[in-house]
Amino acid sequence: MNRKILFGCGGLLMFVIGVIAIGVFVVAPRVVEKGKGWLNTQIDESKRRNAIESGWQPPGERPDANWFPVAVDKWTLGVSESISTVPEILLDRPGRRANYRGEKQDCEVIVIPVSDLELQSVFDRAASALRTDTGGSQMTTRTPGRLYVRTHGDRHTRLWWIRDWLFIFRTVGPEEPDAFAEKFLETMRPAELEKR
Repeated sequence: MNRKILFGCGGLLMFVIGVIAIGVFVVAPRVVEKGKGWLNTQIDESKRRNAIESGWQPPGERPDANWFPVAVDKWTLGVSESISTVPEILLDRPGRRANYRGEKQDCEVIVIPVSDLELQSVFDRAASALRTDTGGSQMTTRTPGRLYVRTHGDRHTRLWWIRDWLFIFRTVGPEEPDAFAEKFLETMRPAELEKR
């Protein structure tokens, strides 16, 4: 009886060691490669966004119709209007709002002046307001100069601060506003504005 228990425990121990060995030699390298791939993607995205920011210049002293291109890649400008407040994020200051129509969904863009000294408090209020206003939110990104909040699974709000200007990109639907935001800012580069 003791031999059966000894052989059973020995067999079980060998099985556990085998599973661990397979995990170390087969699964671990795959996990490490996926981690490297994810990290490289994040670094590449950060470099791309930094390049967009470094090349961006405001088209004028205040947001006006010239700040909003008629077309941004596959999106076309709908309404563009001056605003005096952005109640969605509890911000009382003038700016400009525009709506763009896309193939799959629309994107709203708001541009308002925000200094670097007030940026963090604006981000805090925005995150809090979006959480309160929608009955809960999932904040998925907060990095220097950027805030991303997704609510109800399909409402996306990206705040992107560049050189004392806050851009608010909002979509409702499956696509996040990041692709549009990048194209919008690239379209606003001085060389692109001269083509218009």
